[in-house]
Amino acid sequence: MEVAVIKRLINHWGKNGRKGILEESINEILNKRKIVLPKDFKVLYEHVDGTKDQDKEAFLFFKVEDLLTMKEKFGLEKNDLLAEIIIFADYMVDCWWYGIKVKDDNRYEIGIIPDPSRFVKITDSLSEFTELYLKDSPILYEYK
Repeated sequence: MEVAVIKRLINHWGKNGRKGILEESINEILNKRKIVLPKDFKVLYEHVDGTKDQDKEAFLFFKVEDLLTMKEKFGLEKNDLLAEIIIFADYMVDCWWYGIKVKDDNRYEIGIIPDPSRFVKITDSLSEFTELYLKDSPILYEYK
């Protein structure tokens, strides 16, 4: 993820953004939780560890230690195709969520999770997702 995009995100969040955390701490938390996070998400968390509260559009970005899988959130079976999707943001207190479907070390999809049985792809880039978020794009609200 480009540092310029991260800086714009930090400016957008202002005092609502949490202080970033060390890479070692991120890796420790993820290893303990058995979560594999794409590299650009780790870079983001090094700069800003989510938000303290909802922003003005009612998004809450989770800090690293609060990331969870759809299996954890919704009690999905381990073999469910959506079980390992990582939820990193919430919209309007559980109206829906945003998650990461990790394909391998360098490839993933970011999508909207409108309910426990669906994941609707938005993009395959954190930078693009962030740009959509900063513009409050209608794409972030489309899941039908």
